[in-house]
Amino acid sequence: MNKLNETVSHLIDTYRDVSKIRNIELFSDFLINGYKMTTLSSVEEKHYNNVILAKMHLGMLITLYDDLADNPKFQDNELLEILYMLPFVEEDFIKNLSLEQIKIYELSKFLLNGLQRHLKDCPNYEVLKDFFHFDIEQIFTANKYSSLITQLPHGASSYESSRYGSFNMGIVAAGMIDLMGSEKFNINELGYSRSIFHSAQRMGRISNLIVTLDRELSEKDLTNELYIKFNYPMDEEDKDYSSIERQTLNEFNSLTKRILKHEKYIFHFSVKDYCEGINNLHKLHLSLKGII
Repeated sequence: MNKLNETVSHLIDTYRDVSKIRNIELFSDFLINGYKMTTLSSVEEKHYNNVILAKMHLGMLITLYDDLADNPKFQDNELLEILYMLPFVEEDFIKNLSLEQIKIYELSKFLLNGLQRHLKDCPNYEVLKDFFHFDIEQIFTANKYSSLITQLPHGASSYESSRYGSFNMGIVAAGMIDLMGSEKFNINELGYSRSIFHSAQRMGRISNLIVTLDRELSEKDLTNELYIKFNYPMDEEDKDYSSIERQTLNEFNSLTKRILKHEKYIFHFSVKDYCEGINNLHKLHLSLKGII
C-alpha cells in the first residue's frame, strides 16, 4: 500500500470511529476515485498527494454536515450552528455539548485542521484562500437550506433547490484546491476556471440526485431536487420521476457543451480532460447506486 492509500485508509477509519451512517464505499470507492479522476491536469506530482488529501478532508466534512442537516434520524441543527463557525473563529463551544455531539465536534475540528494543513503546503494557497473560504460558506448555505426543508418541507421549491443544493457537492471548492496545487496557474484564468467548476458542480449534483433518490426517500429525507420537482411542479403538466430524470439528464448534456466552450480561454489545464473526468464521475455515481 502506497503512502497516499495508507493515509486515506487511516482517515476513513478515523471518520468511521465516530460516524458509520454512510457505507464505507462512499469514502473508499466514490470519494477517493472521484477526486482522482477530476483532478486538473495542471496539478504537479509533488503537490498531488496534498491536493487529494485536502479534497478527502473536504468531502468527509461535507458528508458529516450533510447527515446532520437532512437525515431526520440524525438531524442536529443546534450542533450544526456551532460547526459552521469552526473554520472562521477560534472559540471553544464544547461546554454545552453531549458526549455524542462532542465526538462529532472533535471529528469536525480534525477534518478542518487536516484540510488547512494540506492546503497550506500548496503553492497558491495564499492567493486563493479567500475565494476558497467563500466556497466553504456556500457549502454551509446549501446545508442550511437542507435543514430548513427537512424542518418544513412545504417551503421547498425546485428553483431554490437547484440554486443552493449543487453547492453541497463541493466541486467548486475542490477545483480551487486543484488550482492551489498548480504552480503554472494563471490568475487571469481564475474567472473562467470557476465558471467551469460551477458547471461541473451542477453536473455532479445531477448525478447525485439520480443515484441517491431511493436511499434518501427510504430515510425520509425530502430534500432531493427530483422529489421536490415531482411534488411541487411549476407547470400544469403531470410528470413522473422518469420524465423529470430525463429532463435533468438533458441539462447534464448541455453543461458538458458549456464546459468545452471554455477551451479557448483556459491554457494551464486541459478543459477536455476535466470534462471527461466529470463524465466519468457520472459513471462512477451510477455504478454505486444503492451503495452510496
